[in-house]
Amino acid sequence: MKRILLLLAATALATGCAVIGGGSTGQDDIDEAYVAAVEGAAKRFGTQVIWVNYPRKRASSTQ
Repeated sequence: MKRILLLLAATALATGCAVIGGGSTGQDDIDEAYVAAVEGAAKRFGTQVIWVNYPRKRASSTQ
């Protein structure tokens, strides 16, 4: 019985996490020019960049 409850709890947790991450994950808003510049500089210094969160394009303020 404990195994069934543990399995149900793990399934509910995994399902909840999948729903939370359902936001805008499009590649359109990633600042690709900045990513390329940083990775190019890192390559020149012989290092590696691991992006945790890719930089996003800033919203243009047209007032």
